[in-house]
Amino acid sequence: MLSLPAVSRQIYNETKGIYYSENAFAFNSLSDLFPFLSGIGKRRSFIRKIAVIYCDYSQLYCTEDKKIATKVFNLIKEQMTLRSLHLAIDEVELLRRNKRFKGRQGFPGFKQLIQVHGLQRLTFQGNFHQTKQYLELKIMEPKR
Repeated sequence: MLSLPAVSRQIYNETKGIYYSENAFAFNSLSDLFPFLSGIGKRRSFIRKIAVIYCDYSQLYCTEDKKIATKVFNLIKEQMTLRSLHLAIDEVELLRRNKRFKGRQGFPGFKQLIQVHGLQRLTFQGNFHQTKQYLELKIMEPKR
């Protein structure tokens, strides 16, 4: 499939979004996700499915720095038509290690994440129950 667009410029232009729209992309951290989204430029608008570990506890400061979380979710909010997001998160450990977050709404990037429109599926892995309720209430569009 990836060699087909190399046949001609017309085929490339007609198929360039298929790779991004038909695959799910998984990342070990927000720090891994950010350069990918930044590097693919306008093609990120084709991405429909992403899975990411929100917090890597091997890092001293969770969420790979508040700026990265904010940048990632800004890219998603502003330039993507994301339909499915899977977050691996341990809200208890995150709050325990970072008292300054003041609850789920204070998690880095969540201010931008709740402004994402068009999500049809939001799934979680880990210890996430209150975070799930908070995000579903804020960003999930009503089903028609």
